[in-house]
Amino acid sequence: MQPVPDSTTRVLRWAFAYAVWALVVGLFTAQLVFAGGFAWDQAFQTALRDWLPWALLGPVVVGLAAKFPLEAGRWQASLPVHLAACVAAVFACEFIGAQLPPPEQPNRPGSPGAGQMQPPFRRGATNPPPNFRRDPREPMPQPGAPKQPGRFDGGERNGPPEPRGDGQDPQPPRREFNNPPGPQAREPFNRDTDGKMVRGGRPQPNPAFNPPVPREGFVPPASASERLFGQPRDPAPPPPSPARAAAMRARIHVPIYWVIVCLAHAVAYHRRGEERQRRSAELEASLSQARLQALQAQLQPHFLFNTLNAAATLVHKDPRAADEMITNLSELLRLALDGSAQQEVPLRREFELLDRYLEIQQVRFGARLKVERELDAAALDARVPTLILQPLVENAIKHGIEPRAAAGVVGISARREGPVLRIVVRDTGGGLAPPHQPRDREGIGLANTRARIEALYGSAGRVTLRNGAEGGFSVEMEMPFRA
Repeated sequence: MQPVPDSTTRVLRWAFAYAVWALVVGLFTAQLVFAGGFAWDQAFQTALRDWLPWALLGPVVVGLAAKFPLEAGRWQASLPVHLAACVAAVFACEFIGAQLPPPEQPNRPGSPGAGQMQPPFRRGATNPPPNFRRDPREPMPQPGAPKQPGRFDGGERNGPPEPRGDGQDPQPPRREFNNPPGPQAREPFNRDTDGKMVRGGRPQPNPAFNPPVPREGFVPPASASERLFGQPRDPAPPPPSPARAAAMRARIHVPIYWVIVCLAHAVAYHRRGEERQRRSAELEASLSQARLQALQAQLQPHFLFNTLNAAATLVHKDPRAADEMITNLSELLRLALDGSAQQEVPLRREFELLDRYLEIQQVRFGARLKVERELDAAALDARVPTLILQPLVENAIKHGIEPRAAAGVVGISARREGPVLRIVVRDTGGGLAPPHQPRDREGIGLANTRARIEALYGSAGRVTLRNGAEGGFSVEMEMPFRA
């Protein structure tokens, strides 16, 4: 049987599990800092919001994996449970994460104002964003050189500004084309006061142009720079509903759930393998001793003496019966010694050995001994420990038939009940009186049988002693069905 861990072992296991979760949070925090541009506090809040729910739900998932394993014969009933638990875990993670303070949005390190929110870039602003692209047609300013007016500056690239005819502010200089001198040179086109294109002259304002005055509260549409670099004018959208938030993050939480389930199954299989190896080592260590004990229980001196004495008596009365008894005894010894090297044999062969033993006892007790069998055909192919039935039948004859002068019955039944093989040996004797316990009837043979069943099958094997409902005594064995 698997040893039950003490309190210290449980505490160490829980401490190790939460140390693993703390390591996961630390690794994701470092990843967000070095690869995502987060500050340490923002990265820690983000990692804690993602992994703290699983640190709390992890033991529950491990318990479900232990109670509903996805293994052969049980996965059809366990899979729906895990699917429902996975959906519930996704919503539970979102609920737990919503109770934590949301982390602030990070800024890239090295950008202006890192660590604080960047102001939007509006039209006419004098602080363009860091990735503002300069017009490639304008010359790059040289260090120390005076500032050169640009294409749209009010400088004097083409001469000083000329005054307007109406005495108002000077007009901006017209754009001149660098045409080669000569008869092919062309004067620039401009518009006259009627809006017609004329060669030469200067552009005149159109008196018919009367732009509308914006009404109060009018907000102009966002420019291209605002759409690219600035913040939206509309307020932030409302947060998604819990169902939508859970659906959005299901691609993260669902794989985590199944990873925990797989790890729980891997640990369980590892423990089973270690337990199986431990049992195999113990069984190999006590194999020789178990063989000697089995022979001692089955070939006790009084059994041999009684058989030989009965044969000696029959030699004068019934030589044929005496010869048959000695032959059966020889065959029984041969089968017992041949099968002692195997741990398990088919139940069919075990009944062949039992028939030799019952034939000897039938010669001894005659009509006082009656044997009844109830055998399931499917159970005869099951593998059972070698020499497992003879000690039980010997115990039934010794305590249920031999002390009484009247005839008695020894019943043997074997049947398969799903994955379990059940064997019952009963007698119609007097059973046990109330002061006595079933353990009081457990001699060397039954004690050896119980030890072998537990060594081979662990908690899956069981030997039960009880008084019969209609009198007598019964021994019931349960073990896994293995063909």
